Amino acid sequence: MLKQLSFSLLFSLFFMLIGMGNSHGQSSKENQLVSSYFSEKNVKKKYSRLMALGEFYKQNNIQKADSIRHIIVEKSINFEDSIRFNALFFNAEIALLLGDQHDYFKSILACQPFLNKLNSDEVQFKLFRHLGYYHSNMQEFETADFYLKLAVKLGKKEHNNQKLSEAYSHLSLNFMSSNLKDSAIFYSKSREKS
Repeated sequence: MLKQLSFSLLFSLFFMLIGMGNSHGQSSKENQLVSSYFSEKNVKKKYSRLMALGEFYKQNNIQKADSIRHIIVEKSINFEDSIRFNALFFNAEIALLLGDQHDYFKSILACQPFLNKLNSDEVQFKLFRHLGYYHSNMQEFETADFYLKLAVKLGKKEHNNQKLSEAYSHLSLNFMSSNLKDSAIFYSKSREKS
């Protein structure tokens, strides 16, 4: 109970500080998102508005995104798997943008169980690509290759050139890291064709 009270107090304090910045030119979009968060009474909708604020901050103010990413993860615990996954993935993205590779990898690995829980091509593509990147960095090149080729397969299934390009790019980097230059060049050229 005390932990929940202190968590709520910190959360409220954070948004009060944001509110103090209003007089210093805070964007109208940010004002709207903060206001809609505070006015929402439905718990699930309130969380959705918090996530929208986090996404706004991810694009416009990475420090503010960093300051609420753990709150987003903590509040997602009581919701269904898709919401929990989005919170963990948001946390991973912010860690990556901040250059905190340790926290990024930890968050991506925490997302891995959702491969079996969520039957979404979008979720699977995101995870396959990031798990490939993780395993490549751990010098587990065969495992990275496995995940990245699954990402390529999904990109082809959807006829999505952007996804194919991302997957081929990571495959090429994986082959470069494993010193297989010919394969790296092949996938680099495949990326250009997609």
